[in-house]
Amino acid sequence: MRWVMRGLAVMAIATAATTSGTERSLPGALGRWAHCDAESWHQCGVQVGTQMRSTIAHVVSHDSTTGQLLAWAATRNGTRILAEYEAVHRAIYPDLIEELEGLAVGSLVPFQTLLIVNLVNELVWPAGLAHDGVGRGIRSHKGCSDYHIATDSTAAWGHTEDGEATFINSTYMVTSNVTVGGVAHGYTAFVYPGTLAGWAWGVNAHGVAMSVNALTVPTTKVGLGVAFVARSVLGAASLDDAINRASVKGQASGQHFNLGAPAAPPLLSTPLQISVETSPNGVTLQPISKVAGGRYQHFNQYLHTSGMPRIGDYESSIHRLARASQFSTSSAPPAVPGDIRTVLSDTADERYPIYRSFEHGTHSTFDPYITQTTTLFDLGAGVVSIWAGSTSAASPPDFTFNISH
Repeated sequence: MRWVMRGLAVMAIATAATTSGTERSLPGALGRWAHCDAESWHQCGVQVGTQMRSTIAHVVSHDSTTGQLLAWAATRNGTRILAEYEAVHRAIYPDLIEELEGLAVGSLVPFQTLLIVNLVNELVWPAGLAHDGVGRGIRSHKGCSDYHIATDSTAAWGHTEDGEATFINSTYMVTSNVTVGGVAHGYTAFVYPGTLAGWAWGVNAHGVAMSVNALTVPTTKVGLGVAFVARSVLGAASLDDAINRASVKGQASGQHFNLGAPAAPPLLSTPLQISVETSPNGVTLQPISKVAGGRYQHFNQYLHTSGMPRIGDYESSIHRLARASQFSTSSAPPAVPGDIRTVLSDTADERYPIYRSFEHGTHSTFDPYITQTTTLFDLGAGVVSIWAGSTSAASPPDFTFNISH
């Protein structure tokens, strides 16, 4: 089966219809859209790398953390550790290494550099860079917010993709169709430059939708990196398969997956949403429908995994959790998919808002992230809606597409 988003995405790379019937440029990452139609993972990587060559090369060459990790990788200890990470990933994810090698060929960025970009969350610890200067563990390149409704009448969640301000003009979308051994694989996803798709949000041709909340976990031994695990989850053939992929053993650090799928009788009679927290210690699951009230929110701290450190984007996560909880426990809590957009557009907390933007002055040394996209996964309707750069909860989406099976 071909991934139906491909044709739609290609036509909509440059323009989108306005309510008046005229055309306008798509904002933000939606205006930068790569696609591949390939017969190998390597070929797909080459195609995406070629299309996004200047963006990937510019960001990789100007990112300070990447530069420091490259210098560390040239040391005896760094060379050894990076080689160990590469060996682990070649053994478990040979297809993803093949895709990354293709991305290196297409972008003209050395493979080792892109390997480091995709292992940054793990490598900062042995490299001695895991500190932000004010007593907290190093922040991830992203910090995101998710809000779910799972009731008898509504099955939906929303995700803000909050990245560092340096990425504001460099993130992009990828729609992929790869057929390997007669088996078709397709997805559409938001991507950080040089990173494998998955470690943000995406939807695949099997109807599996996902979004990721970054979590900060001290890395003490070589294992699987979050970017590779997330890319694997994006390739899942079903929700159960996605959970199994997220639960792979030997993870070096951790992340949170928001997973969902629309109804697909007879295997799935109703839409399903689930929260999956991963760490080196294992995986914990929280079915959203089992949460009291059917409202659930997740940010950049562990919620249902015990014993994890309170580091990383901790202060902002607590503030965003408190504000979202006010919506959930109000006399009229969010009830329909559009209400999720209201929650994720909220800026009531001036220092640590849910929606982060230059416009509202929320970008600061305390909260360095900027909301790049807001994505609404309406599993009941089978529709994904995307906003890029708009803070108004009432504004129409910049782009929509159907979740297909």
